[in-house]
Amino acid sequence: KFICDVCEKEFTQSGNLKTHKYTHAAEKPHKCQEEGCASTFAQLAQLKYHMR
Repeated sequence: KFICDVCEKEFTQSGNLKTHKYTHAAEKPHKCQEEGCASTFAQLAQLKYHMR
């Protein structure tokens, strides 16, 4: 098990924990590529939802 040291949420894979940790950080590595949009997101799923 991989456990988040901030919220104690459990994950079965280390990569999922790494992705989850962005929700606790100010870092938002996923940027919208649409011209004129400056939106950034902590998780790729959030960006995909934004792009719909």
